[in-house]
Amino acid sequence: MSAHATNPAGMPTMPGIGLFLRLPSGPREAFARDTEQQRVRQLRATVVLGLVFYNLYNLSNFILMQELGWVPTILRLLVTAAGGALVWCIPHLGLRLREALVAIAMTVASLVPVLLFWLTRSSLGPYSYSDFLLTVVFACVIMVLRFPAAIFYNLVCMPLAFAAIWTQPALQTELRLALTLQTGTAMTFLLVGNWLIQRMQRQSYVEVWMRTREATELEAARRSFAALSTTDALTGISNRRRFDEVLAEAHARARAAGVPYALLMIDVDHFKGFNDAYGHPAGDACLRSVADVLACEAADCDALVARYGGEEFAVVLRGATREDGERLARRLLMGVEARRLPHGQRPDAAAIVTVSIGVAAFEEAFALPTAVLHAADAALYEAKRHGRNRHRVFGGDEPEALVA
Repeated sequence: MSAHATNPAGMPTMPGIGLFLRLPSGPREAFARDTEQQRVRQLRATVVLGLVFYNLYNLSNFILMQELGWVPTILRLLVTAAGGALVWCIPHLGLRLREALVAIAMTVASLVPVLLFWLTRSSLGPYSYSDFLLTVVFACVIMVLRFPAAIFYNLVCMPLAFAAIWTQPALQTELRLALTLQTGTAMTFLLVGNWLIQRMQRQSYVEVWMRTREATELEAARRSFAALSTTDALTGISNRRRFDEVLAEAHARARAAGVPYALLMIDVDHFKGFNDAYGHPAGDACLRSVADVLACEAADCDALVARYGGEEFAVVLRGATREDGERLARRLLMGVEARRLPHGQRPDAAAIVTVSIGVAAFEEAFALPTAVLHAADAALYEAKRHGRNRHRVFGGDEPEALVA
């Protein structure tokens, strides 16, 4: 069954993406796993790129706020050292800790230009305010802080930027108003852009995740249906349809490539009497038990065990000679006997459930698979005619009966 919901028409619906871009548990875990390495590479690359340009602004700071001397450079170098350590740490951190540290580092890096803007008393100093806005652009759309982290970043940086604007003595009131409006608008737009970028990324991923999941479920359903269509409902082994397919394949391979095979036809002895005496539920249980023995005994062979019909079973033993088929027949006879299933209504003295087996092997004279089938049937008839609870090989010597 699919984990995602369906609409009234029975078609899968898109898992919801929350306001804070939280995915439902299924795609959330898959998204985190599938995008982990890509996110690590992206963060490391963008941090390095950001640090390069971040330090280039030392040149503009030197021009715009000469009275601060080396303070801007020292502050930026401290941020650079922390950023370098972060670049090294990123691959070794868990998702939550990594994103939290990136958000904190980006917040500190963005507040440095705000601090310098507030400290300067140069007539050109206010022009340095654009440095801060560029760091906001970088954080929201280049580094793409996770949306909850981007909210934290904006909630910290925006009020402090407003405070710096309104306490910077070199600014006129009109400029303070303009910068406040521009800052609020720019940071809001960038936060919305950050949300849209990540929503589209997650929506695209969820669509692919859904299609992949649906394809997997359809393939599983197809395999399940195929298995059901070739499995006998009562015994759980292969059914007549699958037997016919495998026999035809083995015969074609034998004629084309000379790969031999043997065929065993198996019949439960006096099964009608068992059914009449113990009832159909007991008869079904008997057939299941016999099928289990056949499947277990043939498990170490390249063999298909199938219910041929009623109380009759068949085994296609691939890559096997007549002698291989005869050896398996002996094992099957002994395996069924070992179950000691009571059968007190049979006309002989055995008193337990037994089987008779006919064995035939591929020969060049057998043009069709049905010829091998008829040969195994003939051998089975001989086994039953000679007293049951034994096997006969088509064209071979008659072995001793295996009696309980």
